[in-house]
Amino acid sequence: MASLQIQKRQKGKYYTLIFRVDGRRESKTLGYITRQDAARALADAETAEKQGRILKSADEIRQALNVPSNGKTTLCQLEKIYFDLRKVEIEKKAVTAYTVKRQLYSLRLFIEIIGNKELNQLTPDDLERFKAERLIKISARGSNHDLDDLKTVLRWAFKRRYLSRPVYDFVDFFRTDKRTPPVYEQQELVEIEKHLTVPMYFMAWQILKFAPMRRSELCRLTWQDIAEDFKFFRLRETKAKIERTLPIADSLKNKLLNYKELLKPAPDDLIISCHPDTLTQAFSRAEKQAGLKKAGAAVHILRHSAGYNLAAAGFSDSEISKLLGNTPEMARHYSRLADARKLETINKLYNNDITE
Repeated sequence: MASLQIQKRQKGKYYTLIFRVDGRRESKTLGYITRQDAARALADAETAEKQGRILKSADEIRQALNVPSNGKTTLCQLEKIYFDLRKVEIEKKAVTAYTVKRQLYSLRLFIEIIGNKELNQLTPDDLERFKAERLIKISARGSNHDLDDLKTVLRWAFKRRYLSRPVYDFVDFFRTDKRTPPVYEQQELVEIEKHLTVPMYFMAWQILKFAPMRRSELCRLTWQDIAEDFKFFRLRETKAKIERTLPIADSLKNKLLNYKELLKPAPDDLIISCHPDTLTQAFSRAEKQAGLKKAGAAVHILRHSAGYNLAAAGFSDSEISKLLGNTPEMARHYSRLADARKLETINKLYNNDITE
């Protein structure tokens, strides 16, 4: 099996890749590189060893994966190469499966828009077209996210010489202004709840309203993750890879107990047994039926609303970030929104623009 040899030197960690060729021990100097790049090099070597040979050059990688060595690799071939090589990195935990899935999704969208072109025929105009087409379907921020993921894939291809020139460097992101997150008013929350007639969706809405967690975190919760006689949610798998707990309000506790009585579940059963995307669609339908339309997905706006309510109640940025699992910088958006609304209320009370 391939392995990494790490030497701690004055400049930092010095990496050497150890592998075998035809039973002989060989080594390849990687030098002062990041831990992530070293993990990727190790993953590439292990993929090669599984194929019975060590791949030392980009040309050998192309040959092993049946890719033309004359620079005519297509986008569809790149999709397969990217998935095959990064799959090993996922197993080594050098990258998350969610990250690779998101990047492949952007690459597939790119192929749908411009077709299965050869990599060396790509131009900056192709990426500009992709950016513009995505802007029609989603927001500028969303388009920027998709473009960033696509650039990551193309940058990966350029480093491994599948792509002859970095065409992605000539395409800029959309300029977007910092904006305060949209939130629901109390009456709007009540109106949406009226249209959540499926018990599971209604329960999911109640949990997210009182316990500000992400939809992915909610859809992984089991009944045994409710600790200390329904006093806390214990979130084991979070985006930040750090376990955290969320308190359960008394009103939410009663709803959970009634829901549990209805289901009669096993301890390891999921509380909300559906995919996060299904939850998003259910909430968006209920929002539409309630006659509301805000910028963004309803499930995210519900999370923003919880953050705003915490800020309005006097919670600090660090306290909000711990509850939501965000950074203090992200939590500061909710504090600014709460301050702006306080100022608006004062202006209305005194009928006087005190900002002048």
